[in-house]
Amino acid sequence: MTMFKALMWNEWLLTKRGLTSLVMAIALPSCFFLFFSQGVGTSPAEQTVLRDYLMTMTAFASLSLAFFTLPFSLVEDRKTNRLRLLKHTPVPMPLYYFAKMLRIILFYLVAIVVSFSVGHFVRGVDLPTSEWLLSAALLMFAMLCFLPFGLLLSTVKSSETMSAVGNLLYIGLAMLGGMWMSLTMFPDWLQAISKCTPTYHFYHLVTSYLKNGTIINTSFFVLIAYALGAMLLLFWTSQKKEFGDR
Repeated sequence: MTMFKALMWNEWLLTKRGLTSLVMAIALPSCFFLFFSQGVGTSPAEQTVLRDYLMTMTAFASLSLAFFTLPFSLVEDRKTNRLRLLKHTPVPMPLYYFAKMLRIILFYLVAIVVSFSVGHFVRGVDLPTSEWLLSAALLMFAMLCFLPFGLLLSTVKSSETMSAVGNLLYIGLAMLGGMWMSLTMFPDWLQAISKCTPTYHFYHLVTSYLKNGTIINTSFFVLIAYALGAMLLLFWTSQKKEFGDR
């Protein structure tokens, strides 16, 4: 427990040092939601669109945490030799990675609270308490499925390459997945590709629950498959690196 507290204290210090980027990661999706939801009427159909867009932007908030905050935090520890020093202490490496991911989980929890508060109090999105809570749980589950991608990104040796790949994934998956614009604006062949992306299934998992009450659906299993695929690739990359270092 003492080791875990020490790890979390270090994560808190890192958070204070990068507070500006954290605030941007949390606030930007809410700003997008407020901007693009201007002029939405009060009819049931328009309110459904507003609700779905709120969930989409809340899902979008997780991408910067997974593709930037997590991998850059790991790379910083590697560059400052903190990770190497930790390997010579009694601190188990799984505990170290758990602390890193717990930090991201807490960040995203704050992002969900902020986004939902903006949606409810500023734009009047109204849901039963149970639906707010279940939507938050589904968003959190989907975000956890993206964390292996962040861990995988951190294995890229060059910070410049990692940043470029992270930006490509961040912007590309957001656009392809339909987070920034409706898929109906895409040609049929691009829509077919979009529906295979993890970001499409991210927000679709929540919006389909709000539409028909289904929690376990195709998107649920697709996200698990993506997470497992990223974890297998991470394991293979780690083994290859370990073999190369011998």
